[in-house]
Amino acid sequence: MGKHPVISISLKGINAASYEAAFELTVKTIKGAVEKAGFLKMSDKLDEDEKKEYRAILDENMSEATLFWSLKNLSELLEKHYETKVILLIDEYDVPLAKAFENGYYDKMVFLIRNLLEQTLKTNNSLKFAVMTGCMRISKESIFTGLNNLKVLSITDEHFDEYFGFTDEDVKEMLRLFLKIIGFIPVVMRQSRKSFKCQEILQQSARLNVCWREKKLSKRFVRNLLIRKCISLWKISGVFCL
Repeated sequence: MGKHPVISISLKGINAASYEAAFELTVKTIKGAVEKAGFLKMSDKLDEDEKKEYRAILDENMSEATLFWSLKNLSELLEKHYETKVILLIDEYDVPLAKAFENGYYDKMVFLIRNLLEQTLKTNNSLKFAVMTGCMRISKESIFTGLNNLKVLSITDEHFDEYFGFTDEDVKEMLRLFLKIIGFIPVVMRQSRKSFKCQEILQQSARLNVCWREKKLSKRFVRNLLIRKCISLWKISGVFCL
């Protein structure tokens, strides 16, 4: 933690009815990541030409060529500023392609995403590593042409499976802390699960809503028959069960 600079972007918002609009959204997405490194404009470790490169990838009117090289340029500038390799995180890389397929400009979007990823990931000596996540399996022949040493992990793989949501132990610990804070007592929750190969991962949204929205259990939980039975049993036995 804190040893490497991180570039983190999500392509979820690139949802448009035309290629032109999708390109504009892609530029805005990249620009948002670039703006977070605004300190590079004042860095004493960059020369004037490098600062000019940084300002170029801040321009919303950038060309396709500038967009293709933007993340690689940013990673190189960050490496020079921090004197260490950069980690790149790209979330929901598949969304722009899915929306492009629905709206009839798939081939153009494949060309854009392929060039962006190829320029960013291939022979980029400034990267420590890069991670891309998405829901759809995209064929290597489409956007990953030209990239080497890719490791593809699906939900059936054991590597990192405990990080796709919350495990039972995560939820138990979260609820213990939450209930201790608000002084509330018994809760029995039988969670909906997504089954992975080696871990049962609990859906996140319901857990977070319980613990952080108004910091109290909503009435729908009180009216839940299972919860009411649990409260009755707790009054009898004094058992806190999860």
